[in-house]
Amino acid sequence: MASLHPAFERPSWAVSALVALVLTIFAASLRFSSLDAGLRHDPHSDERVFVEEAQAMIVRGDWSPRYFEYPGLLLWIFKALFMLTDPTGADAYLVARSFVALSSSAAVFVVALLGCRWFSVLSGLLAGLLLALSPICVHTAHTIRPDAVIHGLILAALAAGAPLKGDPRPALAWVLGAVAVAVKFSAALVFPALLLAAIFDRLGPLRILRLCFLALGTFFVLSPGTFMGREQSVIGLAAQLGYHYSGEVHSSLPSLQQHLTHTLPLALSWPGIGLVIVGLLPFVRNRRGLVWIAFICVWVLVFSSTD
Repeated sequence: MASLHPAFERPSWAVSALVALVLTIFAASLRFSSLDAGLRHDPHSDERVFVEEAQAMIVRGDWSPRYFEYPGLLLWIFKALFMLTDPTGADAYLVARSFVALSSSAAVFVVALLGCRWFSVLSGLLAGLLLALSPICVHTAHTIRPDAVIHGLILAALAAGAPLKGDPRPALAWVLGAVAVAVKFSAALVFPALLLAAIFDRLGPLRILRLCFLALGTFFVLSPGTFMGREQSVIGLAAQLGYHYSGEVHSSLPSLQQHLTHTLPLALSWPGIGLVIVGLLPFVRNRRGLVWIAFICVWVLVFSSTD
């Protein structure tokens, strides 16, 4: 019987890492190109709040963010970077954007590595290229947006909690999920999938409860201001929700249709969507694969309910 072409075989860790690294460098070339675009003009408010609050912490000499619409971890990271680089003016925005672009590139490494190790070199290459070339991901990586930072963390959390090859590492998965939430609250949408994975693996109520406390403790360590801010944190979170929910009851079907017919094609292209659908077929036959599908469904449905 003829052997498979090496591209269709599962490679070693070394080969997988090499493929992932090459794709990450390619992704970084796209994400760091023209990273200073628009910085000669007044920065967008979505970027300004992060930079100004991180700089305000330096001036105050503390590590207590006063911006409660987001968790505190990303502000801590920006403050640390500003202390190391001592940027002025637009350079501060360039430093923050560089971290976001690096995080977005790291997500490509995670995807490509998982594709290689779980399936084949070709799978890792295609998966990595889809994410590396995604117009939405490239555009988002050119701005100071936590969304680009949580991509890799969520992927790593799902990979640890519901690996398609090898044993699960639920504790690591829930910690990574909590780290993502400490960057942006919406990353909490990964936890229904992680809970489903724990149920599938029959961890038991007590162990699942311990995982919940582990995640909560991790979030507290990385974003204590969210707890200490109390009323201000509630107001900040309510403000974030208010940007996406008007309070009026309406059908989510138009928004869902927008996601399926516009956002996804813009992110992946129609041929890319076809590859994703084909790639999801093996997941249906695997209980852990269903965890990944559940995450996708929850994420799309929740954001389809927004205004």
